Amino acid sequence: MDKVKNSPVDTGGFSLRRTALLAGLLALCWVSFFVLALWAQEPTFEQGLSPGQPLMPAEIDGDERQRVVGLGDNLTGTILIPGPSELGAVADQSFFAPESWAEELTRNQGWGPNHPRMLADVNGDGKQDIVGFGDDGVWIATSTGTRFEPAFVLADFGTQSGWQVEKHVRTTGDINGDKLDDIVGFGDAGVYQALSTGTGFSTPTFVIKNFGYDQGWRVDKHVRLLADVNGDGLKDIVAFGDDGVWLSLATSSGSFSDPAFVIADFGFNQGWTVLKHIRTTADVNGDGKQDIVGFGDDGVWIAFSTGSGFDTPQFVLSDFGFIAGIWRTDRHPRLLVDINNDGMQDIVAFGDAGVWVSRSTGSGFEPAQFVLADFGYNKGWRVGKHPRYVADLNGDGYQDIVGFGDELVYRSLGGPTGFAGLRGMLRDLIPGIGFPWNSPAGALPIYFPRFVGDVNGDGMQDLIAFDNADIKVVRSSNLPPPPPPKAPSNPRITGNTSTSLSIAWNDNSNDERRFYINYGKSGTMTKVTSVGANVVTAVLSSLDSDTEYCFTVQAENLWGFSPQTYRRCGRTKVEQMTPPTQPEDEVTGYSSINVFNCISEQRPLYIWTRDVTQSYWVQRGIAPSLWSGGSCPGSAAPFVVPLQDGHSFWFVAVDPQLIGCGGTNDPQYSACQRSTYTLPLKGDADGPALPNVIG
Repeated sequence: MDKVKNSPVDTGGFSLRRTALLAGLLALCWVSFFVLALWAQEPTFEQGLSPGQPLMPAEIDGDERQRVVGLGDNLTGTILIPGPSELGAVADQSFFAPESWAEELTRNQGWGPNHPRMLADVNGDGKQDIVGFGDDGVWIATSTGTRFEPAFVLADFGTQSGWQVEKHVRTTGDINGDKLDDIVGFGDAGVYQALSTGTGFSTPTFVIKNFGYDQGWRVDKHVRLLADVNGDGLKDIVAFGDDGVWLSLATSSGSFSDPAFVIADFGFNQGWTVLKHIRTTADVNGDGKQDIVGFGDDGVWIAFSTGSGFDTPQFVLSDFGFIAGIWRTDRHPRLLVDINNDGMQDIVAFGDAGVWVSRSTGSGFEPAQFVLADFGYNKGWRVGKHPRYVADLNGDGYQDIVGFGDELVYRSLGGPTGFAGLRGMLRDLIPGIGFPWNSPAGALPIYFPRFVGDVNGDGMQDLIAFDNADIKVVRSSNLPPPPPPKAPSNPRITGNTSTSLSIAWNDNSNDERRFYINYGKSGTMTKVTSVGANVVTAVLSSLDSDTEYCFTVQAENLWGFSPQTYRRCGRTKVEQMTPPTQPEDEVTGYSSINVFNCISEQRPLYIWTRDVTQSYWVQRGIAPSLWSGGSCPGSAAPFVVPLQDGHSFWFVAVDPQLIGCGGTNDPQYSACQRSTYTLPLKGDADGPALPNVIG
């Protein structure tokens, strides 16, 4: 599917002589000032979704440029460290810390799969509000710019009034031209509307006896959208039925014209299905009217708006299709957004290998270009789990990509040369921090949806997330990103047993939330554990004996991860064998103790025995270190301690350099004992040797 072509993203530097460099910098400053002045407008995001249907392009107050486009809930396993500002971006961008804006319309209050929630500007103040369809009817959470104010406003369009997500589409858009988003619902009998009053909605009005469940329209077969088809600023109905496309134009009274059948194509009977094909609207030629764009089997089709209908569909691009390129609706989001500010909406597509774009020519689309090797299926991004949007995050007039990954919220800034590289921005609202964001992919978009929209009216698109108990808002800014925590240093091993390693490190930051420890057997560091802020020790447990393990440590905070420490390795001790217990009536013993000195400190051990029969201690000699490059005992010969036949012995290996021993070679001082057998071992000239590997 992903045929790599030249990327328009500039990732290199300049190679100019000094005079040319100076001239180039002056020109760049002038162009940046001009672009910022030209695009300093404050459009809004209008959203309408139905189950199984892609997000409609967002019209922007008549200028046809979009601030947000997305497919709802859709990472990469790579953890990125924020770097310097991206080349090509007009302005920088960062996020503020998440804020709790409301405690309604969430899972804790009973909202779930039967309750669509969406963003809409219901009072025309340029700030995105929330419209939710609950059991009892419609709720709105009006944005004040610093919080949401929830209110129950309409006892209709809810489950108690018979509305069901598997049968009925409910969406929002300005259908009467007053700049307030209204409700349009496709019910059993047909289409209902409820006009916004600025503080709520009017009593629902039945406006069209068509497009409803009783007329055969089904959510899993027929896409129904709101789009301004004739450029009058009112949202019209575009419906994809069995036989093709139907159109009903909005009127200034809030009603709609009688439905007209306008294209015998794009319908279920022509082979178009919700599961295989995307059908949406966008202004492809910059005339202010929304056209139809369909991603079919063989590629991309366009039907241009005539103002009262649509021209005959044209096949314009052999790519991005179910067969042409092997694109799938459950894997590969495809959006329409103006990425080069020419007033015509382009294709931004998230494929297997990453991001592809196809710019509008006004009559079709250019051949697809591969622009960013991330945000794609092969990097771990999944529809339902990792939402990806195209939105102007920093108010510079260029569309950016933002995605909720597994470990971070990532973004790629747009600019005159295209999209810059991927950058991790925020460690929140993502599966890596736990519940509820680690819920199954099928549950996330219906219980815990995440959106992008301008909730404070500053022209920069923010993140909105429905957490388990509250609605979180992450405000966007054009400030440089805050740095991640400083990296820890001096990783070290402070102790070991046969099943654990005790480790420590130095804390060099004052703003970490936790430390992550990546560890595993040498060459396979696949395990991760963590400790809290300011903790500088840990114990890696449940390890295999006599095995080398390695680890690194990195600090984490809200803004990302520090670099990792260098890798430090150590070995667990050999598991010490316990001599088998013999029945009291047996006299079988051991001819000798074979001592293997495998301590990693490579020190000699002083070997003592106590003849229990005669009650005295004897130093039997010194067992040299057999440690050799991490391998022990290998084929090295042991230090042999013979046991006299018929006598019973205690055994002690003394390490005078143990902490607390004080350099004393004393077998009776417990702080000096490295290995002991205090249950008497019986000497038997005919018995086996007892191996004792000391690690």
